[in-house]
Amino acid sequence: MPNSSLPAQSSAQTVVTANTDTTAPSQSPTININLPKLPASALRDPNLIEVGGGLIPGFKCSRENLLPTFLTISGIISVFFTVKYGVPHFFSKVDKDKDEEEGHKPKPPIIKKLSECLNSGGEPKPPIIPDILYYGGRTILAGRTGIGKSLLLDQLCIEAARGYGEFVDPEHSTPQHVILIDGEMEDDDYKRRFPKDLAGTENIIRVSDCEFKTIKEFTDFVKDLVSGLNFNTVVAIDNIAALFPNPTAAMMFEFYGNLKKIQREASITISYIIADHVAKVPVGLPLDESHLAGSANTTRFATNVVILDWDARGSDYRFLKNQKQRKNALPNEVLELVIDESEFLHFSKFGNAAEEDVLWTKTNRKRFGQEVEDDNDEEDNESAQPPKDDLILEEARSMRSLWEQGLTQEEIAQRFDCSRRTVNSRFSLLRSRGEM
Repeated sequence: MPNSSLPAQSSAQTVVTANTDTTAPSQSPTININLPKLPASALRDPNLIEVGGGLIPGFKCSRENLLPTFLTISGIISVFFTVKYGVPHFFSKVDKDKDEEEGHKPKPPIIKKLSECLNSGGEPKPPIIPDILYYGGRTILAGRTGIGKSLLLDQLCIEAARGYGEFVDPEHSTPQHVILIDGEMEDDDYKRRFPKDLAGTENIIRVSDCEFKTIKEFTDFVKDLVSGLNFNTVVAIDNIAALFPNPTAAMMFEFYGNLKKIQREASITISYIIADHVAKVPVGLPLDESHLAGSANTTRFATNVVILDWDARGSDYRFLKNQKQRKNALPNEVLELVIDESEFLHFSKFGNAAEEDVLWTKTNRKRFGQEVEDDNDEEDNESAQPPKDDLILEEARSMRSLWEQGLTQEEIAQRFDCSRRTVNSRFSLLRSRGEM
Protein backbone atom coordinates (compact mmCIF):
# COMPACT_ATOMS: atom_id res chain seq x y z
CA MET A 1 0.00 0.00 0.00
CA PRO A 2 1.28 3.43 -0.77
CA ASN A 3 2.07 5.68 2.17
CA SER A 4 -1.09 7.45 3.29
CA SER A 5 0.88 10.64 3.90
CA LEU A 6 1.28 11.18 0.16
CA PRO A 7 -0.65 14.16 -1.15
CA ALA A 8 -3.70 13.36 -3.30
CA GLN A 9 -2.86 12.87 -6.99
CA SER A 10 -5.47 15.42 -8.06
CA SER A 11 -3.87 18.11 -5.94
CA ALA A 12 -0.37 17.58 -7.27
CA GLN A 13 0.73 20.28 -9.77
CA THR A 14 3.79 20.58 -11.89
CA VAL A 15 4.84 24.14 -12.77
CA VAL A 16 7.45 24.85 -15.43
CA THR A 17 9.16 28.19 -15.86
CA ALA A 18 11.79 28.94 -18.48
CA ASN A 19 14.70 31.28 -18.11
CA THR A 20 14.86 32.95 -21.55
CA ASP A 21 17.24 35.72 -20.62
CA THR A 22 19.55 36.22 -23.59
CA THR A 23 21.69 38.93 -22.04
CA ALA A 24 24.36 36.36 -21.22
CA PRO A 25 25.04 34.57 -24.48
CA SER A 26 27.67 32.31 -22.95
CA GLN A 27 25.09 30.67 -20.67
CA SER A 28 22.81 27.91 -21.87
CA PRO A 29 19.06 28.40 -21.32
CA THR A 30 17.89 26.81 -18.06
CA ILE A 31 14.60 25.20 -17.06
CA ASN A 32 13.26 25.47 -13.52
CA ILE A 33 10.75 22.75 -12.59
CA ASN A 34 8.78 23.40 -9.40
CA LEU A 35 7.36 20.08 -8.17
CA PRO A 36 5.24 19.26 -5.14
CA LYS A 37 7.46 18.54 -2.15
CA LEU A 38 7.15 14.98 -0.89
CA PRO A 39 7.38 14.09 2.79
CA ALA A 40 10.48 12.21 3.97
CA SER A 41 8.49 8.98 4.45
CA ALA A 42 7.45 9.08 0.79
CA LEU A 43 11.07 9.28 -0.36
CA ARG A 44 11.71 5.96 1.41
CA ASP A 45 8.60 4.25 -0.03
CA PRO A 46 9.62 1.14 -2.10
CA ASN A 47 6.78 1.76 -4.56
CA LEU A 48 8.35 5.07 -5.60
CA ILE A 49 11.32 5.31 -7.93
CA GLU A 50 13.63 8.07 -9.06
CA VAL A 51 12.87 9.59 -12.44
CA GLY A 52 15.71 9.58 -14.96
CA GLY A 53 18.19 7.92 -12.66
CA GLY A 54 18.56 11.04 -10.56
CA LEU A 55 18.40 13.52 -13.48
CA ILE A 56 16.02 15.51 -11.29
CA PRO A 57 17.38 14.89 -7.77
CA GLY A 58 14.80 14.14 -5.08
CA PHE A 59 11.94 13.75 -7.57
CA LYS A 60 10.17 10.40 -7.30
CA CYS A 61 6.81 9.10 -8.42
CA SER A 62 4.78 5.92 -8.24
CA ARG A 63 5.63 3.16 -10.66
CA GLU A 64 2.19 3.17 -12.28
CA ASN A 65 2.49 6.92 -12.94
CA LEU A 66 6.05 6.76 -14.28
CA LEU A 67 5.20 6.91 -18.01
CA PRO A 68 2.62 9.74 -17.79
CA THR A 69 4.99 11.72 -15.60
CA PHE A 70 7.90 11.19 -17.99
CA LEU A 71 5.77 12.19 -20.99
CA THR A 72 4.56 15.29 -19.19
CA ILE A 73 8.07 16.47 -18.41
CA SER A 74 9.47 15.68 -21.88
CA GLY A 75 6.46 17.35 -23.49
CA ILE A 76 6.97 20.48 -21.44
CA ILE A 77 10.65 20.62 -22.40
CA SER A 78 9.79 20.11 -26.08
CA VAL A 79 7.22 22.90 -25.99
CA PHE A 80 9.76 25.19 -24.34
CA PHE A 81 12.38 24.66 -27.02
CA THR A 82 9.78 25.03 -29.77
CA VAL A 83 8.71 28.37 -28.31
CA LYS A 84 12.26 29.42 -27.54
CA TYR A 85 13.79 28.66 -30.94
CA GLY A 86 10.70 28.33 -33.08
CA VAL A 87 9.57 25.72 -35.60
CA PRO A 88 9.77 28.29 -38.43
CA HIS A 89 13.38 28.96 -37.47
CA PHE A 90 14.13 25.25 -37.68
CA PHE A 91 12.62 24.85 -41.13
CA SER A 92 14.17 28.06 -42.42
CA LYS A 93 17.55 26.71 -41.33
CA VAL A 94 16.87 23.46 -43.17
CA ASP A 95 15.97 25.44 -46.32
CA LYS A 96 19.04 27.61 -45.89
CA ASP A 97 21.33 24.58 -45.55
CA LYS A 98 19.74 23.05 -48.64
CA ASP A 99 20.19 26.27 -50.62
CA GLU A 100 23.83 26.52 -49.56
CA GLU A 101 24.45 22.91 -50.60
CA GLU A 102 22.97 23.67 -54.04
CA GLY A 103 24.84 26.94 -54.35
CA HIS A 104 21.73 29.15 -54.10
CA LYS A 105 22.78 31.47 -51.31
CA PRO A 106 20.18 34.20 -50.83
CA LYS A 107 21.42 37.66 -51.74
CA PRO A 108 21.12 40.12 -48.83
CA PRO A 109 19.45 43.50 -49.43
CA ILE A 110 21.73 46.33 -50.53
CA ILE A 111 21.76 49.16 -48.02
CA LYS A 112 23.64 52.38 -48.77
CA LYS A 113 23.20 56.13 -48.81
CA LEU A 114 21.23 57.68 -51.63
CA SER A 115 24.22 59.91 -52.43
CA GLU A 116 26.27 56.76 -53.12
CA CYS A 117 23.57 55.46 -55.46
CA LEU A 118 23.48 58.71 -57.40
CA ASN A 119 27.27 58.91 -57.70
CA SER A 120 27.83 55.27 -58.66
CA GLY A 121 28.38 54.06 -62.19
CA GLY A 122 29.52 57.34 -63.70
CA GLU A 123 27.51 59.04 -66.42
CA PRO A 124 24.36 57.23 -67.65
CA LYS A 125 24.95 55.26 -70.83
CA PRO A 126 22.97 56.14 -73.93
CA PRO A 127 20.11 53.79 -74.78
CA ILE A 128 20.82 50.71 -76.86
CA ILE A 129 17.65 51.43 -78.87
CA PRO A 130 16.15 54.86 -78.05
CA ASP A 131 12.75 54.67 -76.33
CA ILE A 132 12.80 50.86 -76.58
CA LEU A 133 15.79 49.27 -74.81
CA TYR A 134 18.23 50.69 -72.26
CA TYR A 135 21.39 49.25 -70.70
CA GLY A 136 20.34 46.81 -68.00
CA GLY A 137 16.70 47.27 -69.01
CA ARG A 138 13.93 44.73 -69.48
CA THR A 139 11.69 45.41 -72.46
CA ILE A 140 8.49 43.58 -73.35
CA LEU A 141 7.55 43.80 -77.05
CA ALA A 142 3.85 42.92 -77.14
CA GLY A 143 1.31 42.53 -79.90
CA ARG A 144 -1.48 40.47 -81.39
CA THR A 145 -0.91 37.15 -83.14
CA GLY A 146 0.44 37.72 -86.66
CA ILE A 147 1.18 41.42 -86.13
CA GLY A 148 4.92 41.07 -86.87
CA LYS A 149 6.53 40.93 -83.41
CA SER A 150 9.16 38.43 -84.55
CA LEU A 151 10.00 40.54 -87.59
CA LEU A 152 10.47 43.66 -85.47
CA LEU A 153 12.43 41.79 -82.79
CA ASP A 154 14.81 40.37 -85.40
CA GLN A 155 15.31 43.85 -86.83
CA LEU A 156 16.04 45.34 -83.42
CA CYS A 157 18.59 42.59 -82.76
CA ILE A 158 20.51 43.13 -85.99
CA GLU A 159 20.47 46.92 -85.55
CA ALA A 160 21.71 46.64 -81.95
CA ALA A 161 24.48 44.29 -83.15
CA ARG A 162 25.48 46.71 -85.93
CA GLY A 163 25.17 49.88 -83.87
CA TYR A 164 23.07 51.62 -86.50
CA GLY A 165 19.80 51.25 -88.36
CA GLU A 166 16.22 52.45 -88.55
CA PHE A 167 15.77 52.47 -84.75
CA VAL A 168 19.39 52.91 -83.59
CA ASP A 169 21.24 56.22 -83.51
CA PRO A 170 24.81 55.61 -84.79
CA GLU A 171 26.14 58.78 -83.12
CA HIS A 172 25.29 57.54 -79.62
CA SER A 173 25.23 53.76 -79.98
CA THR A 174 27.91 51.10 -80.13
CA PRO A 175 27.56 47.55 -81.52
CA GLN A 176 26.16 45.11 -78.98
CA HIS A 177 26.58 41.40 -78.45
CA VAL A 178 23.21 39.69 -78.80
CA ILE A 179 21.89 36.26 -77.84
CA LEU A 180 18.68 35.55 -79.77
CA ILE A 181 16.65 32.68 -78.31
CA ASP A 182 14.20 31.79 -81.07
CA GLY A 183 11.22 29.55 -80.47
CA GLU A 184 9.52 29.98 -83.85
CA MET A 185 11.57 30.91 -86.93
CA GLU A 186 13.41 28.65 -89.35
CA ASP A 187 16.70 29.37 -91.13
CA ASP A 188 14.90 30.21 -94.38
CA ASP A 189 12.85 32.84 -92.58
CA TYR A 190 16.03 34.58 -91.48
CA LYS A 191 17.43 34.79 -94.99
CA ARG A 192 14.61 37.19 -95.87
CA ARG A 193 14.94 39.28 -92.72
CA PHE A 194 18.62 40.17 -92.57
CA PRO A 195 20.73 42.41 -94.82
CA LYS A 196 22.62 40.58 -97.54
CA ASP A 197 25.93 42.14 -96.45
CA LEU A 198 25.54 40.23 -93.12
CA ALA A 199 27.06 43.15 -91.21
CA GLY A 200 26.56 42.70 -87.48
CA THR A 201 25.56 39.05 -87.68
CA GLU A 202 28.93 38.03 -86.23
CA ASN A 203 27.78 39.67 -82.96
CA ILE A 204 24.62 37.56 -82.75
CA ILE A 205 24.36 34.08 -81.26
CA ARG A 206 21.13 32.35 -82.28
CA VAL A 207 19.58 29.59 -80.18
CA SER A 208 16.91 27.50 -81.92
CA ASP A 209 15.10 24.17 -81.60
CA CYS A 210 14.20 25.08 -78.03
CA GLU A 211 12.56 22.22 -76.14
CA PHE A 212 12.63 23.12 -72.47
CA LYS A 213 10.36 21.13 -70.18
CA THR A 214 10.39 23.52 -67.22
CA ILE A 215 10.99 27.19 -66.48
CA LYS A 216 14.01 26.29 -64.35
CA GLU A 217 15.53 24.26 -67.17
CA PHE A 218 15.22 27.25 -69.49
CA THR A 219 16.53 29.88 -67.08
CA ASP A 220 19.42 27.63 -66.04
CA PHE A 221 20.28 27.41 -69.73
CA VAL A 222 20.25 31.21 -70.03
CA LYS A 223 22.42 31.49 -66.92
CA ASP A 224 24.97 29.08 -68.38
CA LEU A 225 24.97 31.04 -71.66
CA VAL A 226 25.88 34.36 -70.05
CA SER A 227 28.06 33.08 -67.19
CA GLY A 228 31.16 32.72 -69.37
CA LEU A 229 30.83 36.07 -71.15
CA ASN A 230 33.04 39.06 -70.38
CA PHE A 231 31.10 41.64 -72.41
CA ASN A 232 27.71 43.29 -72.00
CA THR A 233 24.96 41.35 -73.77
CA VAL A 234 21.41 41.78 -75.05
CA VAL A 235 19.28 38.66 -74.51
CA ALA A 236 16.31 38.54 -76.90
CA ILE A 237 13.58 35.92 -76.44
CA ASP A 238 11.04 35.12 -79.17
CA ASN A 239 8.63 34.36 -77.67
CA ILE A 240 7.16 33.25 -74.34
CA ALA A 241 4.17 31.43 -75.85
CA ALA A 242 6.40 29.50 -78.25
CA LEU A 243 8.61 28.31 -75.39
CA PHE A 244 5.85 27.64 -72.85
CA PRO A 245 2.30 27.23 -74.18
CA ASN A 246 -0.46 28.30 -71.79
CA PRO A 247 1.82 29.40 -68.93
CA THR A 248 0.25 29.81 -65.51
CA ALA A 249 0.70 32.84 -63.26
CA ALA A 250 3.05 30.80 -61.07
CA MET A 251 5.14 29.88 -64.10
CA MET A 252 5.40 33.52 -65.18
CA PHE A 253 6.36 34.54 -61.65
CA GLU A 254 9.18 31.97 -61.71
CA PHE A 255 10.18 32.90 -65.28
CA TYR A 256 10.58 36.61 -64.64
CA GLY A 257 12.01 36.13 -61.15
CA ASN A 258 14.75 33.83 -62.44
CA LEU A 259 15.63 36.20 -65.31
CA LYS A 260 15.95 39.13 -62.90
CA LYS A 261 18.16 37.04 -60.61
CA ILE A 262 20.45 36.18 -63.54
CA GLN A 263 20.64 39.86 -64.43
CA ARG A 264 21.33 40.89 -60.84
CA GLU A 265 24.06 38.32 -60.17
CA ALA A 266 25.88 38.54 -63.51
CA SER A 267 29.31 40.19 -63.69
CA ILE A 268 28.27 41.87 -66.96
CA THR A 269 25.32 44.09 -67.88
CA ILE A 270 22.46 42.05 -69.31
CA SER A 271 19.57 43.72 -71.13
CA TYR A 272 16.42 41.78 -72.00
CA ILE A 273 13.95 42.25 -74.84
CA ILE A 274 11.16 39.66 -74.91
CA ALA A 275 8.32 39.20 -77.40
CA ASP A 276 4.96 38.38 -75.86
CA HIS A 277 1.38 37.92 -77.03
CA VAL A 278 -1.59 39.92 -75.81
CA ALA A 279 -5.04 38.67 -74.93
CA LYS A 280 -7.66 38.42 -77.66
CA VAL A 281 -8.97 41.98 -77.84
CA PRO A 282 -11.06 43.30 -80.75
CA VAL A 283 -8.92 45.18 -83.25
CA GLY A 284 -9.67 48.87 -83.00
CA LEU A 285 -9.54 48.95 -79.21
CA PRO A 286 -6.33 50.40 -77.69
CA LEU A 287 -4.02 47.86 -76.05
CA ASP A 288 -2.32 48.43 -72.68
CA GLU A 289 -0.48 46.51 -69.94
CA SER A 290 -3.67 44.81 -68.74
CA HIS A 291 -3.83 42.88 -72.03
CA LEU A 292 -0.39 41.29 -71.60
CA ALA A 293 -0.19 37.59 -70.85
CA GLY A 294 0.39 37.31 -67.09
CA SER A 295 -0.05 41.07 -66.93
CA ALA A 296 0.74 41.59 -63.23
CA ASN A 297 4.03 39.65 -63.32
CA THR A 298 4.95 41.04 -66.74
CA THR A 299 4.40 44.66 -65.73
CA ARG A 300 6.45 44.26 -62.55
CA PHE A 301 9.30 42.71 -64.51
CA ALA A 302 9.40 45.19 -67.38
CA THR A 303 11.16 48.54 -67.34
CA ASN A 304 9.76 49.22 -70.82
CA VAL A 305 6.62 47.97 -72.56
CA VAL A 306 6.17 48.67 -76.29
CA ILE A 307 3.08 47.51 -78.17
CA LEU A 308 2.85 46.83 -81.89
CA ASP A 309 -0.63 47.19 -83.40
CA TRP A 310 -2.48 47.52 -86.72
CA ASP A 311 -2.46 50.93 -88.42
CA ALA A 312 -5.60 52.06 -90.27
CA ARG A 313 -3.58 53.17 -93.31
CA GLY A 314 -3.48 49.59 -94.64
CA SER A 315 -2.38 46.00 -94.16
CA ASP A 316 1.34 46.89 -94.55
CA TYR A 317 1.22 49.50 -91.79
CA ARG A 318 1.69 49.18 -88.05
CA PHE A 319 2.19 51.59 -85.18
CA LEU A 320 4.48 51.21 -82.17
CA LYS A 321 3.29 52.59 -78.84
CA ASN A 322 5.37 53.15 -75.70
CA GLN A 323 3.11 51.93 -72.92
CA LYS A 324 5.66 51.98 -70.09
CA GLN A 325 9.05 53.66 -69.88
CA ARG A 326 11.03 54.25 -66.70
CA LYS A 327 13.83 56.32 -68.18
CA ASN A 328 11.80 59.03 -69.91
CA ALA A 329 8.29 60.44 -70.07
CA LEU A 330 5.92 58.58 -72.37
CA PRO A 331 5.60 60.22 -75.79
CA ASN A 332 2.22 61.72 -76.72
CA GLU A 333 2.22 60.07 -80.12
CA VAL A 334 2.78 56.62 -81.56
CA LEU A 335 5.44 55.76 -84.15
CA GLU A 336 3.98 54.63 -87.49
CA LEU A 337 5.81 51.88 -89.37
CA VAL A 338 5.48 50.36 -92.83
CA ILE A 339 6.71 46.96 -94.03
CA ASP A 340 9.59 47.40 -96.49
CA GLU A 341 10.71 44.56 -98.77
CA SER A 342 12.99 46.59 -101.06
CA GLU A 343 16.26 44.92 -99.95
CA PHE A 344 15.15 42.63 -97.14
CA LEU A 345 12.03 42.25 -95.02
CA HIS A 346 11.94 44.90 -92.30
CA PHE A 347 10.02 47.88 -90.93
CA SER A 348 10.71 51.47 -91.96
CA LYS A 349 9.60 54.49 -89.97
CA PHE A 350 6.67 56.32 -91.54
CA GLY A 351 5.84 59.15 -89.12
CA ASN A 352 4.20 60.02 -85.82
CA ALA A 353 0.50 60.31 -85.04
CA ALA A 354 -2.02 60.31 -82.23
CA GLU A 355 -3.10 56.74 -81.46
CA GLU A 356 -6.80 57.49 -81.85
CA ASP A 357 -6.15 58.73 -85.39
CA VAL A 358 -4.55 55.49 -86.62
CA LEU A 359 -6.40 52.79 -84.70
CA TRP A 360 -7.94 50.17 -87.01
CA THR A 361 -11.49 51.57 -86.88
CA LYS A 362 -13.96 52.07 -89.70
CA THR A 363 -13.83 55.85 -89.42
CA ASN A 364 -10.04 55.96 -89.68
CA ARG A 365 -9.91 53.47 -92.54
CA LYS A 366 -12.42 55.53 -94.51
CA ARG A 367 -10.33 58.62 -93.88
CA PHE A 368 -7.27 56.87 -95.31
CA GLY A 369 -9.22 55.73 -98.37
CA GLN A 370 -9.52 52.09 -97.32
CA GLU A 371 -12.45 50.01 -98.56
CA VAL A 372 -14.97 49.30 -95.84
CA GLU A 373 -17.52 46.55 -96.38
CA ASP A 374 -20.34 48.03 -94.31
CA ASP A 375 -20.50 51.60 -95.58
CA ASN A 376 -23.33 52.93 -93.44
CA ASP A 377 -23.52 55.52 -90.72
CA GLU A 378 -23.51 53.10 -87.81
CA GLU A 379 -20.79 53.23 -85.18
CA ASP A 380 -17.36 51.78 -85.88
CA ASN A 381 -17.25 48.01 -85.82
CA GLU A 382 -14.59 47.61 -83.14
CA SER A 383 -14.20 43.94 -83.94
CA ALA A 384 -13.28 44.68 -87.55
CA GLN A 385 -10.11 42.86 -88.52
CA PRO A 386 -7.23 43.71 -90.85
CA PRO A 387 -7.37 41.92 -94.23
CA LYS A 388 -8.37 38.38 -93.32
CA ASP A 389 -6.13 36.70 -95.90
CA ASP A 390 -3.04 38.37 -94.41
CA LEU A 391 -3.93 37.24 -90.90
CA ILE A 392 -4.66 33.67 -91.96
CA LEU A 393 -1.45 33.37 -93.96
CA GLU A 394 0.67 34.72 -91.09
CA GLU A 395 -1.05 32.36 -88.66
CA ALA A 396 -0.53 29.41 -91.02
CA ARG A 397 3.20 30.13 -91.23
CA SER A 398 3.44 30.29 -87.45
CA MET A 399 1.68 26.92 -87.22
CA ARG A 400 4.06 25.47 -89.80
CA SER A 401 7.02 26.62 -87.75
CA LEU A 402 5.69 24.77 -84.70
CA TRP A 403 5.00 21.69 -86.81
CA GLU A 404 8.61 21.71 -88.02
CA GLN A 405 9.75 21.88 -84.41
CA GLY A 406 7.98 18.58 -83.78
CA LEU A 407 4.69 19.68 -82.22
CA THR A 408 1.62 17.64 -83.06
CA GLN A 409 -1.47 19.15 -84.64
CA GLU A 410 -3.25 18.70 -81.32
CA GLU A 411 -0.58 20.72 -79.51
CA ILE A 412 -0.61 23.41 -82.20
CA ALA A 413 -4.40 23.67 -81.93
CA GLN A 414 -4.14 24.11 -78.16
CA ARG A 415 -1.52 26.83 -78.57
CA PHE A 416 -3.65 28.79 -81.05
CA ASP A 417 -6.89 28.06 -79.21
CA CYS A 418 -8.50 26.49 -82.26
CA SER A 419 -9.55 23.07 -83.56
CA ARG A 420 -7.39 20.52 -85.36
CA ARG A 421 -9.59 21.08 -88.38
CA THR A 422 -8.43 24.72 -88.45
CA VAL A 423 -4.79 23.60 -88.29
CA ASN A 424 -5.37 21.24 -91.22
CA SER A 425 -7.02 24.05 -93.16
CA ARG A 426 -4.02 26.35 -92.59
CA PHE A 427 -1.61 23.65 -93.74
CA SER A 428 -3.72 23.09 -96.87
CA LEU A 429 -3.40 26.79 -97.63
CA LEU A 430 0.39 26.62 -97.39
CA ARG A 431 0.50 23.52 -99.60
CA SER A 432 -1.55 25.30 -102.26
CA ARG A 433 1.01 28.13 -102.21
CA GLY A 434 3.95 25.70 -102.39
CA GLU A 435 5.16 26.68 -98.92
CA MET A 436 4.73 23.28 -97.31
